[in-house]
Amino acid sequence: MQELNKTDDSMSLEHIAEMLHPFLKALATIPGKEIKDRITENIFHPLLENNKTIKESSEDDEEELAKQEHYHRHVDGGKLPPKTVLEIKAMLDTKYVFPAFNILIYAQNYILKMASSTESFMLEENRDGLYKLYDFAIQLEPKPEREELTFSQQQLVNKARTFVTMKMKRRAAMREQKNETKNMIRMKRMMGD
Repeated sequence: MQELNKTDDSMSLEHIAEMLHPFLKALATIPGKEIKDRITENIFHPLLENNKTIKESSEDDEEELAKQEHYHRHVDGGKLPPKTVLEIKAMLDTKYVFPAFNILIYAQNYILKMASSTESFMLEENRDGLYKLYDFAIQLEPKPEREELTFSQQQLVNKARTFVTMKMKRRAAMREQKNETKNMIRMKRMMGD
């Protein structure tokens, strides 16, 4: 994966998934725990961790960096300022980064699909490990600030809006009809007087 990242980091999610498929299938079929652990720790965890969505830094992060810098200058006496330490750490951590790789899509379409597979090659004792890998991938992504509605929830909302709109139209029509009736009665009374 490191070599691939050095040569072509613009690979599509499908191509990356095709390359990972033998390892995913190995997690489903190999009975040995040591090999599965190595595949998970050396391939999937670094790939998923390095491609997670990073939240934008806030003012709190900048304040924390300023505090660390003050500590560095006046108390610690260290050789590198904290900002440089963070930049070096970021350089060291940049491996397996693929812009087209989406953890949620990969977890849903590939890991979960393999974990819930009913194929004969799938060992039942390995299913739990695949579900754990799926949970690990899902937990890496930050929670959205506002929860999005599922498709069925969106349909219910649209149906409720339509119902309310139709009800409002009926009420408006009834109100209009009552007003017309009242106006007709008034007109009759005025003409009769």
